[in-house]
Amino acid sequence: MDRELPPEIWMQVHELACTDDGRTGRSLSLVSRRFNEISRPYKYQSLAVVRSKQILALESRLSQLQTEFKQVRFLFVHCPHLFLDVSDDESDDEYQTMEGTDMEEDSTSDGTSYEGEMSIDEEEAMLDEAVDLMKLQEGLPSTASVNLDELSEPSIFHKEMNKGDGVVLRSFRALLAAISPSLKILSVHWSSFEPLLLEELFPVLPVLSELHLRRNFTSDDEVEPETEDFCLPLFPALRRLHISGYLDQRPMHFGACLGVLSPVLTHLRLPGYHLHLRTTTSPLLPSNVMTVIVEQIPFHLVNAGQEGLWQLVFGSDTTSKELYVVPRTPDSPEEWKRLWLERVDGRDGCWLD
Repeated sequence: MDRELPPEIWMQVHELACTDDGRTGRSLSLVSRRFNEISRPYKYQSLAVVRSKQILALESRLSQLQTEFKQVRFLFVHCPHLFLDVSDDESDDEYQTMEGTDMEEDSTSDGTSYEGEMSIDEEEAMLDEAVDLMKLQEGLPSTASVNLDELSEPSIFHKEMNKGDGVVLRSFRALLAAISPSLKILSVHWSSFEPLLLEELFPVLPVLSELHLRRNFTSDDEVEPETEDFCLPLFPALRRLHISGYLDQRPMHFGACLGVLSPVLTHLRLPGYHLHLRTTTSPLLPSNVMTVIVEQIPFHLVNAGQEGLWQLVFGSDTTSKELYVVPRTPDSPEEWKRLWLERVDGRDGCWLD
């Protein structure tokens, strides 16, 4: 049947089909040699990465591909700390339910690879070597050799945890930089030992139109990241922003930061604990933000009511604005991945349009 239709039709089919966590792109590439060739520009169009090691693996894999074959448009990333991630030999129900985006290369049913490509075993060995090399270059012990009981000195423990964060963070930034010309919808559920500023986590993403970001840190000694630097225009094309977790503390207030960070933003979803009473009557958000979804009004704003909340967010501007109050989005990476998949599929996701 695949011979009866021209390649252009099959390319459109593959483009429309590859809008999940990566399973469809991989499956299509295994149908036949012809489908493998047709699907190559779309195989990585939509991907979900749910482990720290997968970030390293994906960045390594895409670095070997020509530009036309690494057009990632939709990406979900869940990053637990490298030392707290589950190894390939361990069984963990949480990861078993989420895993499914393999980073191995295509192979035929007998396990042999297509001409010019590595076998699964060869690529796995290469990825393991790449991870080990990165750790050696940083003086970082392997995850199997880390004994947290031996890291009794807090400074030693902090140093090793930060090294682990650094390995994954550099790979993540390199990955984003490589796919930035095509990346449209990004969801990041990121855990680090110490908090990270936005510019530490992200390079400039020039065409990104939608970002879902949850950041948390595990160190008991840290607070929200503070800097005297102003925001950078990291997301010049961003239209929709869903944030949770901590915020950067900067000299400029939250709304002013948004105006620089994403100057054409129209939709914002945020937890109520990010809203604070202000003495000024000016609106909290830039005038271009038209729709705001607040997750759970915080206690200190309960008495303000809907009108008071409106004044805080929009000021006196009532022109074509929309304000909703909804329950909080669950913190689990599974829920964030589900909402991301809905957006990739063209559905509402966390938005209420």
